[in-house]
Amino acid sequence: MLTRERAEEVLRTLAAVPPDEVAGAEGLAPFLKARYAAEGALVEDDAGCEENLLGVTRAASSRFRLPVAYLAAWCLLGIVRPETALSQQGTATTDDDTKPVHLFSYFTQDGEDGLHLAYSHDGVVWKELNDGKPFLAPTWEGKTDQHRQSKMIRDPCIMQGPEGVFHLVWTSSWWDREFGYASSRDLIQWSEPRRIPVMENEPAAKNCWTPALAYDREAGHFLVFWASTVPGRHSPVPTSNREHGLNHRIYFRTTRDFVTFGETRLFFNPDFSVINAHILREKRGDKFYMFVKNENSKPPEKNIRVTCSDRIGGPYDAKVSPPITGEYWAEGPTALEIGRHVYVYFEKYIKRRMGAVRSENMVNWEDVSDQVSFPRGTRMGTAFTVSRAVFEKLHRLGRNPD
Repeated sequence: MLTRERAEEVLRTLAAVPPDEVAGAEGLAPFLKARYAAEGALVEDDAGCEENLLGVTRAASSRFRLPVAYLAAWCLLGIVRPETALSQQGTATTDDDTKPVHLFSYFTQDGEDGLHLAYSHDGVVWKELNDGKPFLAPTWEGKTDQHRQSKMIRDPCIMQGPEGVFHLVWTSSWWDREFGYASSRDLIQWSEPRRIPVMENEPAAKNCWTPALAYDREAGHFLVFWASTVPGRHSPVPTSNREHGLNHRIYFRTTRDFVTFGETRLFFNPDFSVINAHILREKRGDKFYMFVKNENSKPPEKNIRVTCSDRIGGPYDAKVSPPITGEYWAEGPTALEIGRHVYVYFEKYIKRRMGAVRSENMVNWEDVSDQVSFPRGTRMGTAFTVSRAVFEKLHRLGRNPD
């Protein structure tokens, strides 16, 4: 059997897995077995581990407040016996007390007041946290034009890594070759924000917009990707006078710790100007879907497309889908898989409101913009899922309505 120290390490690993990737009790047993069977940590007949796991998990959901995944893992690993766990006294809970919660990181106005968070239980109705006050303020000035600088956190992207730490990247300026970074274990207390220069070897690069994160489990590192224009580098596209000289492509670097980074490389190079890349790992299959904005300005496209790959690091097919958004300008796609639907949220930035589409098959998309609601002033960001314990701590801040 495992030592208690090793079991605690297993639990930390389990806690770091995005909740929507372990689909209830039925998904937890195969996950733990696949992760640890090679060490001899788990065996098929270990006190009927899988049967115990399923039974204890279901019973625990209405008996006490311990996170259900933790309790099930304890029983599976032999730290406590199922009969002992089920005899514990505690506060009765409903199903909602153990379900993970969806969060949305966003900015308001031009990003000058910092990082905001909203939450949702169903992916449709989103409510502000912390009474709408920012969780992290911008701390340095970035270049906005030739004559002015401004502090800002725009396009915030948050991802929880395998070590349980939340990593945040954001657009910190309009015309610098860097983005902002900070980290947190609870989304409340944040590390000192710092600059991450990523296009320093491209002195002609104009910008570094909408950085985003993905985690490559096989390689054990993060992908950090963003949009930049490097003049003369890519096939030209017609542009409006306002966007003259802008022809973006998606670049990336890899990192394990956000201190040391790999070299900057080209990630996605379609035949149009592209920004706002976001990657979704489909739970029901083995595909990775990347949502992007077609940024062409003459004639204007300004819509969301999708492409896919068998590997998170690509390559992604440069022949993207038709627009999945409607007859409006949209940007900043971010996706969640909720039940049988994949929801893609985005900003209708001309109308200054949020929108959404959803699909059951990643081909046919239904516009549900009129069904979703976000806090007033919400602008583009990232949707992600956290444990109930993380959410409860956030929810205690301010005067939240429920």
